[in-house]
Amino acid sequence: MSFNNIQSGVTRTLTTHADYSCDNVFADDFRGLGAGNARYVATSLGGFSNEDLTFRQVRNQWLVNLDVYTLRTGEIATAIDNAQTNMQNILDTLNQYPFLNDTTGVTDHNITVVTPVEPFDPGSGSRNAFLHQQIGLAVTEICTTTRAEP
Repeated sequence: MSFNNIQSGVTRTLTTHADYSCDNVFADDFRGLGAGNARYVATSLGGFSNEDLTFRQVRNQWLVNLDVYTLRTGEIATAIDNAQTNMQNILDTLNQYPFLNDTTGVTDHNITVVTPVEPFDPGSGSRNAFLHQQIGLAVTEICTTTRAEP
């Protein structure tokens, strides 16, 4: 399998179950921050490892970064509450769907880190200011290989 498969599974899980749309969840794309979205998630590769289970079976561990942005509006305390509510919705959804909405090969995932809320300025003359948090997600995938006999 590939990281694209895992990224698609994360995106599909959020757009199907966490009240996100295709307009605010993207793979490796931060351009939507300038589009005025109130909520935005960008997924990217955080790392990869694998181990042989048998001659024809491999366990892959994909580390996925989910950068979660919430538009900062109103008082800072209210904006932080909104960001934390948004993050909790994402975490609850990920915990509810351990196979990432039945993504092929995915056997489990583990949330490895959630960063605290911090301000984020997209720069480039953008009039929008965001609050940012990051989720580290370790996704386990079992694959059958097509190795030739030695």
